[in-house]
This record gives sequence, C-alpha cells and structure tokens, in this order.
Amino acid sequence: MKKDLLLVVGALGIIALIAVFGAAMLLVGPQSQKPLVSSPQGLPRTPPMAAVNPTVSNRQGDLSATNHGDFVALWWERDESPSEYVLFRAYSGNGSWVKLFKVPLSNAVDFTPEARDRELCYRVEALDAQNVMIRSYESVCVPKFVNR
Repeated sequence: MKKDLLLVVGALGIIALIAVFGAAMLLVGPQSQKPLVSSPQGLPRTPPMAAVNPTVSNRQGDLSATNHGDFVALWWERDESPSEYVLFRAYSGNGSWVKLFKVPLSNAVDFTPEARDRELCYRVEALDAQNVMIRSYESVCVPKFVNR
C-alpha cells in the first residue's frame, strides 16, 4: 500500500514537473539562450516569478529545486547505476536530516505546507540494487515561498 502511494505521488510529481518546466521553457527558452521576455526598452529580463521564487542549485549544479509554495520541485543529475534515490530534508544545510522517501527517477516533489513558511534544505543519496549508497549529492537550500 505504502509503495503504491509512493508510486502515485511520484507520478503526480513528474506530471507537475513537466507542467512547470514546460511553462518555464515557453517563458525563457532553452538554458543556452537569453530570456525571450524583454522589457519595453528591448533589454532582456527574467520572467517575474524567477526573481521572486528562483530555482536554486547546489555548488556542483547537480541538485536543483524550486519552491512553489505548496510543494518544492527537485531534480538532480542522473547517475547511471543506481536503482533508486533517497530524498532527505532539513531546516538548514547542517541540520538534522529526515528521510522523506525513495524514488526511482532523478526528480521528486515534496508536498509540504512548510515551504510557505521557512527555508527548506534537501539532499539526495543514490543507492544501488543492494541498497548501498553509491553517490551523495551536496545539499541545496530553498528559500521560503514569497507571495506577490
């Protein structure tokens, strides 16, 4: 039952990520290009939401997250050999880490009302088929959600 629920939550998370990334690509285009939205003076500018609730990445750039208020969308660089990834959350980068769940894909969604009220930090571990950690991603901290 718990595994089925995680699969459903994972599938819903993937759908949400596709919707979010699809909308972002319409606004800013591929990452290698400058933003497509421009100011009246013709100077490129970032979309309004990017300035308020930006996507943040860790120092290596292999784990990223965006706070959407009711959930935090996360994605990371896929490793070739893991059978699943474990997602952890804390209230600071040096905090006490709580295991949230395991996912087979390189993205996840943490549905939490706390995203509106406080900074949340995440880290990911890649596990092989024997549940041995083969990679640990540096944490990323997502600022609390900012309403317009």
